[in-house]
Amino acid sequence: MKHKTKSGLKIISNNRKARFNYFFSEFFEAGIVLKGSEVKSLRDGKANISESYALDEHGEIFLVNSHIPSYKESSYNNHDPKRNRKLLLNKREINKLIGRINREGFT
Repeated sequence: MKHKTKSGLKIISNNRKARFNYFFSEFFEAGIVLKGSEVKSLRDGKANISESYALDEHGEIFLVNSHIPSYKESSYNNHDPKRNRKLLLNKREINKLIGRINREGFT
C-alpha cells in the first residue's frame, strides 16, 4: 500500500487491523534499523506488519514478527525476512512506553 501523505512522505505499510482491534491512547513515530536489501524490498512496496508488535529488550524497543521479503535482485547476502528490527526512539519515549506498560497494565 503506497500512497503519499500531505507532507509528501510515502506510507509503505500500514497496520489497519491493529487500529480496528485495539484502542491507541498515544502515537509514536519511530525509525527502523534496516539492511540494504530490506530498503530495496520496501521501496518495491513489499512489507507485512499485520501480525507485528513492539517488544522491550534491555531498554531498547524491537519490532517483532514483521515480514519484509528478500529482495529478488539481491545476491547471496540476503536478510532474514522475519528478523527482529530495532526501532529508533528517544530515551524519553522508550521510558514512557515501558512505564505505561508496567504501571497501567497497557499492552
